[in-house]
Amino acid sequence: MVKNTVPLISVIINADDLGINNEVNGAIFDLLAKNQITSTTVLANGPRVKEAAAYIHCFPTASFGAHLNLTEFEPLTHGLEQHLSTIRALRSRCRIMQLALKPVILRAVYEEWCCQMDRLVSLGFSISHIDSHHHIHTAPSLLPALKAVQRRYGIRSVRISRNLYVPGCEPSRAVIMSKWVFNCALRRICATRTTDAFTNFVTFCKTAKRDSKSSYKTIEVMVHPGSAGASEEAQLLQSSWYDTISVPVKLIPYWQL
Repeated sequence: MVKNTVPLISVIINADDLGINNEVNGAIFDLLAKNQITSTTVLANGPRVKEAAAYIHCFPTASFGAHLNLTEFEPLTHGLEQHLSTIRALRSRCRIMQLALKPVILRAVYEEWCCQMDRLVSLGFSISHIDSHHHIHTAPSLLPALKAVQRRYGIRSVRISRNLYVPGCEPSRAVIMSKWVFNCALRRICATRTTDAFTNFVTFCKTAKRDSKSSYKTIEVMVHPGSAGASEEAQLLQSSWYDTISVPVKLIPYWQL
């Protein structure tokens, strides 16, 4: 009864890492075929991206985005190679979000991301939106490169920095504020469309069970099918999770945002 009295929330369930390996590819395509997810993002330099591209014609209603990458696998350009050790070492010490980039590195990142976008287009992907491997696109210092990519390829939709948490498990006020500032900048520069909230699938299910009066109209939910450590997520995805939550939802792909 409660579900009929509250506004419908549009939910995008996006599977990250298409193209990373055959197991992940298979798991993502299986969930797309069952309409249990609506969207996926593709690693242009993933070892199995060509194999993934061979099946995209089977899913005309799904959205396929670019999973921009700096942190794993070999780059597609040569200009970034000399800077990768610096970027990856800082990330391993949890300092990537504070990384201050020299113009030469920022240019190399932009050129690499453009090469990744070009490869996806050449493989037949119609790119609906942008996110990134290990959320690297949410590093404030990389925002100029991200915006330049958006302008060049006409991509209006981008994943925000995570802003939905289980009560009691929120990050510090400083982190929450920095995410809010980033998300505001992301939306206002280059007229970017985003969801109101972003989180992982387990957190979404937990919060949606508690909150029957969500202020969000759109939510992106991240999943990692076929990945190690995603057993709870996989069980939830294959269950009737929508019958256990307190808000009515409508599943949409990114291109309907």
